[in-house]
Amino acid sequence: MTRRSLAGIFGGGLFAVVFLTSFFLAAQKPFWLDEHYSLTKAILGYSYSQIWRGQLTKEGNNSPFFYVTQKWLCDLVSYSPASLQALKGRAVRAKEPGTSRVVNAWIFPEIIFYYDPFSTSYLRLISIFFMALAPSVLFYYFARRYSLWWGSYAFLLCVSSWFFWWYGLEARPYIHVLALTVLQMILALELLRGSYRTKILWVLLGGVNILLALTASTSAIQILVIACFLLWAKPAYLSFSRMIVVFIVPSLIIVYYYYWVIKLNCGFHQPLHKYFLAVMPVEILAIMGLSALTFLWDQKPFSEEDLTAGGLLMVTAGIAALYMTCLLYFYFVQPPEGKRWAYFYERYLIALVPVGVIAMTVLSRQLLRVVRLGWVQTGLIVLFVLIVIVRLWITYQRVHYWIGF
Repeated sequence: MTRRSLAGIFGGGLFAVVFLTSFFLAAQKPFWLDEHYSLTKAILGYSYSQIWRGQLTKEGNNSPFFYVTQKWLCDLVSYSPASLQALKGRAVRAKEPGTSRVVNAWIFPEIIFYYDPFSTSYLRLISIFFMALAPSVLFYYFARRYSLWWGSYAFLLCVSSWFFWWYGLEARPYIHVLALTVLQMILALELLRGSYRTKILWVLLGGVNILLALTASTSAIQILVIACFLLWAKPAYLSFSRMIVVFIVPSLIIVYYYYWVIKLNCGFHQPLHKYFLAVMPVEILAIMGLSALTFLWDQKPFSEEDLTAGGLLMVTAGIAALYMTCLLYFYFVQPPEGKRWAYFYERYLIALVPVGVIAMTVLSRQLLRVVRLGWVQTGLIVLFVLIVIVRLWITYQRVHYWIGF
């Protein structure tokens, strides 16, 4: 049996396991305030025409993909929220890992939660699908491209992110952004490998970029960085027609919906570096730094694998830097305390999670390729395993009160 076949079989099995696990957990987790508000005020409160035109005046996000698909789910079964029963927040409290801060398991004990087994599982079906899609696609791609071990490594890095579980089990668009960014980065990585003549890759990348543009306006950052890097790296292959599909059409979509969206007066509830480290943790930054040093240290001519890894490192750094630049801008223009309507949260940067996972997978392998001393390679392998174990433990500690496992 070929590696491609094995990757497909195991990838399909992992998709089924994550899907069923997520479905079981979603059925037990009540809706919280944002989910209930989006359902009752936006999804059921507006027509398809109003959603597509961006006229969601009661939401801070008016990109239509999430709302249209959720409304379609509701219409399939003529859903009514009357079955949801109001609940109070849980009393369980726990220390947030790495801090002395004690947080409520539901974060805000005064918020009312809503529960109905059918609603909490059925209305999260699309989110559950994207939850299963993201890690299984990562496994399949890296298992087919490299080996089953690297596929497993990418899978574990993905599911060991607390963002994956904390925001994945919600009828909200965050997991949509995460999964679509996985697809976007994998397609960009293939193009960085030199598959510039493969028309289907450009079409697929354009389609994914359009879906991202219809999901969140923040996706403009990675769309811009990837398009600019491809234009700089291989300008001969990036024709005007491809730029239209990959960059211009998604950008116009983002500009349109951002023009009509409500501009909320958002403030910041913690220092800026904590936002960044939540989505790009220290271990990913360390691997990126070590990889950058190896490129500077290595004197031999770069191979195709070296150029691919180096290109991905530049794209990742560019996306992260542009996100932080935008974050810094909004930090300095935030309104005073008494005029803030809402707060900026880490989940708005969720696209950086898969960007970091893919970069860490590729760059970890690059480090093992460059370092030829056996004992150093062994030490790196042990380090990679420890990173996965620690990430899984921290994620479990952080979210098990929240989602009930």
